[in-house]
Amino acid sequence: MYKKKAFLAGTILTASGIRYLYRKCFHRSVRSKAVEESIKLLSHKDELSSQEKFQSFVYEKSQINTQSYKLTRYMMSSVQETSFSNHQLYTLTGNANYDFNILYLHSGGYINQPSFNEWGFIDKLCKDLNAKVYVPLYHLVPTATHEQAYEMVDALYRSLDTTKPTIIMGAGAGGGLAAGFCESLESIMEPDQLILISPWVDVTMSNFDILRYESKDPLLASYGLKQLGQMWAGAKSVYAYKVSPLYGDVSHLKNVTIIAGTNDIFYPDIMKFYHQLVKAHVSTNLIARKAMIHNYPLLPIPEAQEAFQEITEVFNEMKD
Repeated sequence: MYKKKAFLAGTILTASGIRYLYRKCFHRSVRSKAVEESIKLLSHKDELSSQEKFQSFVYEKSQINTQSYKLTRYMMSSVQETSFSNHQLYTLTGNANYDFNILYLHSGGYINQPSFNEWGFIDKLCKDLNAKVYVPLYHLVPTATHEQAYEMVDALYRSLDTTKPTIIMGAGAGGGLAAGFCESLESIMEPDQLILISPWVDVTMSNFDILRYESKDPLLASYGLKQLGQMWAGAKSVYAYKVSPLYGDVSHLKNVTIIAGTNDIFYPDIMKFYHQLVKAHVSTNLIARKAMIHNYPLLPIPEAQEAFQEITEVFNEMKD
């Protein structure tokens, strides 16, 4: 019995040691690497990389996106589905006496609905932060453009309870939409906090540095992203700030938190956006995690838990 216990203890210690050494050497957890490898098998990067595959991908999505969305993930929070300004709206509430309003704009390259993991992240926001979370399913390309999304987000934002601290949060494409929307507001209308996770701030994909990051990103490819950005722009220029907030006026933004991984194809543009905020003297907190991929805070990995703790600290500061 003693030998069995000693063997078991030794095995556990060895596994722990391997995880520790891997993290020290590669600046990431073993689990994050495993999840990334699974993402490579399931992602749409191939469809975003070639013209022929991309056209088939867009056609398939155009059929799916005309249908009503059904939330299939089990949620710990209370979820209410309604219609707002001709868009589906999910409202999550964990406690009737909530502390915060969160307007959450989801990721998906302006063509996909929220992922399974993203809903888990949203659920955690509601439960752990005692927040009421509004998740509008803005209309997607190729049958819609940014203009319909802006009209709906503006109306929803103005309808929120102003007696509660209000946070606008977005991930990926939703981060770009969140940033552009806040640029469109007057300074007196800015949310208490703007939290951007891997935001897509430049749909032109014209930054030469992107080529160095594309091979590291298991999810995204510049060819397809550029096409999606043009669809999202519609009749407007891809350089319009509501489409690419990197080219907008950031001077009246306030209390911005940006979370990004250094293996994200958007990382070069995110850093440009961050430096613009700093230059404009906007209160900005950058959390740049080495070796992490696009939208890593939404994934089931230890680094995501650490990012959530960073987000929690932002919310705690609003209580003080």
